[in-house]
Amino acid sequence: MEFEKKLRTAVVAAYHWIKDNRQIAATVAVTVAAVGFLAYFAVSRHNLGVIRASEKFSSAQGMYSQGMTDRAGGIFTEVIAQYPRSEPASHARINLAGIKLAQGDYDGARELSRAVYTSGRPKTLRPFGLYLSVLALDEKRDPSAIAEAELFVEKYPDHFLTPRVYEKLGMMYEKSARIDDARRTYERMAVLYPSSTWAARAVARMSAAGGGAPKQ
Repeated sequence: MEFEKKLRTAVVAAYHWIKDNRQIAATVAVTVAAVGFLAYFAVSRHNLGVIRASEKFSSAQGMYSQGMTDRAGGIFTEVIAQYPRSEPASHARINLAGIKLAQGDYDGARELSRAVYTSGRPKTLRPFGLYLSVLALDEKRDPSAIAEAELFVEKYPDHFLTPRVYEKLGMMYEKSARIDDARRTYERMAVLYPSSTWAARAVARMSAAGGGAPKQ
């Protein structure tokens, strides 16, 4: 009862305040309504932007799959420029990085893939960004490719790309004359992926390097 009495008193007081201060009350009401509208508009605009980005990305991906690389690359670039923080933009960066790798633009591929690794959305894309970064650096004969590959196998031990990165890491060790590190990497592959093609490839790589088969 006491609560209801206080509530009625508050409602009556509010009514009289609005009645005596109509201009202020109207201004507050308009401001609140405007804020609500702007918030709704921002959310709607964001959702519309994501839809448009997704449509453009899908169109470009279709072109890419049909071999229209230049046209696809142009649209991927538009998606990234117009909707830079959207998920379609992260997917576009991955695809465009692949195009640039194939074209020999390793710096461009590295920049795009690194952006995905550091802040790509969804986060499940980030390993792909780091993987492409490893490939770009390796193609450039950049020594830091080894550190990138080491980071990948440490950060994503269960990813399906990890055995590929192990193999790439072993090969980079070989090219750097770090045969002991290469051996340890191939042995690690054989232990992690026994009775698989990856173990067989590790044996083949070690034999090619002149070090014999890795111990299992």
